Amino acid sequence: MTALNPNLEAVRKRQLGAIHIGKKKLGLDDDSYRAMLQRLTGKRSAAALGVEQLAAVIEEMRRLGFSTTRRRPPANGQARLIAVLWAEMYREGIVKNGTAKALDAFVKRQAGVEALEWLTPEGANKVIEALKSWRARGGKDGGCAMGGDSAGR
Repeated sequence: MTALNPNLEAVRKRQLGAIHIGKKKLGLDDDSYRAMLQRLTGKRSAAALGVEQLAAVIEEMRRLGFSTTRRRPPANGQARLIAVLWAEMYREGIVKNGTAKALDAFVKRQAGVEALEWLTPEGANKVIEALKSWRARGGKDGGCAMGGDSAGR
């Protein structure tokens, strides 16, 4: 692979780690794992995949039953701010579902990545601004900010 933006490389590393954990938790042998990669991406090695392809593999693993049972606290300041805003808005009654899964659904709608920890700084800014705007409206028109989905409301 060519050199990536350091933030994207950090996202890729987290995604690769999640894929390897998913492989183990799903009990996939090497042949089955590589066949799945081939079917989804046309490649037999996760190391050769881009961020979007890795996200597709993780999504397929989730469809097959893989889930992370424990979420680490956000590592960077922007992700921590997003988590804090989400929790505060939940306590204020603006967000109706304060779970990490609901936050991830909101993050996906706003920034196009599967989880809070995979946000780029630009994506995190987009999510932060969307949350601040939603909060300023006092939860009014939350359906618009939420893409019409009630996962986070």
